[in-house]
Amino acid sequence: MQQNLNIKFLVISFFILWVHLRTYSQQLNYSLDFKTSQQISYLLQQSDSTYTSTVKPISENNLQLLNISDTSLNNPERDKKYLTKHKANWIYRKLRKEDFIDFKTEGFHFRVNPLFHFEYKQAQGINQSYYTNTRGIEFKGDMGQKFSFYSSFYENQARFVDYISDYVLKHRVVPGQGAAKILGDNKYDYSRANAYISVSPINAVNIQAGHSKHFIGEGYRSLLLSDNSFNYPFLKFSFDFGQFNYMMLWNQYQLFKGAYYNYHYRKYGAINMLSWSPKVGFEIALFEGISWPGNTADNPNNFTANFFNPIILFRTFQYGLKAEKNIVLGLNLRKRISKFEQFYAQFVLDEIQINDSGKNKYGFQFGLKSFDLFRGKRNHQNLFVLTEYNQVSPYTYAYSNTLQTYSHYNQPLAHPAGSGLKEYVGIVNYTFSDVFIELKINHLVNSLDTLDSNFGSNIFIADDGTGGSKIGQGIKNTTQNIYASFGLIVNPVTNMKIYIEIQKHTVNSTINNQNNLFFSFGLKTDLSNYYYDF
Repeated sequence: MQQNLNIKFLVISFFILWVHLRTYSQQLNYSLDFKTSQQISYLLQQSDSTYTSTVKPISENNLQLLNISDTSLNNPERDKKYLTKHKANWIYRKLRKEDFIDFKTEGFHFRVNPLFHFEYKQAQGINQSYYTNTRGIEFKGDMGQKFSFYSSFYENQARFVDYISDYVLKHRVVPGQGAAKILGDNKYDYSRANAYISVSPINAVNIQAGHSKHFIGEGYRSLLLSDNSFNYPFLKFSFDFGQFNYMMLWNQYQLFKGAYYNYHYRKYGAINMLSWSPKVGFEIALFEGISWPGNTADNPNNFTANFFNPIILFRTFQYGLKAEKNIVLGLNLRKRISKFEQFYAQFVLDEIQINDSGKNKYGFQFGLKSFDLFRGKRNHQNLFVLTEYNQVSPYTYAYSNTLQTYSHYNQPLAHPAGSGLKEYVGIVNYTFSDVFIELKINHLVNSLDTLDSNFGSNIFIADDGTGGSKIGQGIKNTTQNIYASFGLIVNPVTNMKIYIEIQKHTVNSTINNQNNLFFSFGLKTDLSNYYYDF
């Protein structure tokens, strides 16, 4: 029954995308990596038009409809002195500024790029080396002005440092990158694929279907839906009505225990979001996310047509926040302070206890960022700064039935640390032409559990409603990650970079203390976010 539903889901999605293919422009998404997302936000921030940008990745069409050029993303002035003296030969162009294969005819544009991540890492005081060996490929194309598609695949082998390896062994997944084949001695083998098709029947409508992930918000973290977990099958509709944008996103999530080849429990996510931008530089969005149970042998009728109800808040009033469907509500706010500075915030609500407000399950985020402290006055230079605070009360996103937690592929769908947390994030990034220097710090306080306790940070432990409401209760745990990196952007088309990085990772609690310093260097095409700062 469930397989039939999945087949119908994909067939209907594909059929819809091929109907009414008359579009305005290319429909490819920009990559979801943090650097590109902030560059796009910076371009949008300069606009004197109203727009909505809460849902990421952002489509190329969003900028084109606002008459915003994205040529600055590829730094057109790079190597200017070299090019005045030398002709740009094929090797130079492919290495520094173009797709590896770029085939274009009237009505069709097709590109292919190799993807990779080669990294060597050493830990201070430990006679052991670590590495990442990733090879991949991406295909992307536009069929005239009507239809766009994207696909990528990665094959990986890695030896992780101890704290990451411990996470993989516990959850059986590499953070954000899928199930791991355990090879022993901190070594793992894993792979991942990403694909989608995108079309806009009219300028105001965009439809996408595929296997990927999304991010909702303007910050480094999202408390509503982040790209922390693995890719998932999805169908997404987006409608623009003047100052309003309405999005419907249907996803399929999975959970498994033990080995990857064990039974995968399938559940479904239905997300509705209404965004409103009443004036330039301001946007507020209402979010509703539902974790819908899949069919089982005991209950073969969990999945019903009501899953596709497109009306926001309808199911919240129908089922309530404590329903079997595990409903999460939220708000997202964006406010332009100037063309260079932005304030943003989020609020998430998972459960309300009228008679005991201490048991309410909620979270909030506040952030402030400057896209350029130089305010555009220094040629080829940029100084990006972000400061962010996140707080989530214990047991948020968790549920009495652990299968219905707000999660996918054994990872939280929102904050990587789950819930019951306080976190500060700070990022400073300086770029001069292709050279970058970045400093990032995140300081996290949450709780650790024992075999017979649940203090509210681990969303995969059943919430029986008897726990406390204090962050850091039980075994208080403090984690701090400081990253300093220096590198060179080789090719902005794939965000190819050479880099050197130093990471200081410290953990302090009554049962676990770590103090590690890691040194690494590598070469990678950086198109996705992978969160190891936990």
